[in-house]
Amino acid sequence: MIDFFEYLDDRDHGLGDQGQSEEDHQPQLLERREMSECVQEFIDRLPETYRSVMVLFYLESFSVEEIAGILGTSSVSIRVRLHRAREELRALLEEGCDFSRDERDVFVCTRKEGEEDE
Repeated sequence: MIDFFEYLDDRDHGLGDQGQSEEDHQPQLLERREMSECVQEFIDRLPETYRSVMVLFYLESFSVEEIAGILGTSSVSIRVRLHRAREELRALLEEGCDFSRDERDVFVCTRKEGEEDE
């Protein structure tokens, strides 16, 4: 199983996209959007304290210090929440999804049986 957080790191650092035209990116953009929608469903299952830091950090691109200011807590507390949120999300994703790379070397998520209707 491929680690979703490694995928996020690769995506955030632009790995895997070098040398591709805009036309080449269209299928990947659609697949990323589908992946994002799937992962967002699992993020929505997290407790609010974890969900809020994940959204602010990964989706809104706030720094740990900025999130601490927004939520009125210490940056240490935010780092702990992010760590716990990642661990809980990882467990949810492992339970509900199989991550792999397809024949085009594109990162994909396949829902496990029983997760389609939740």
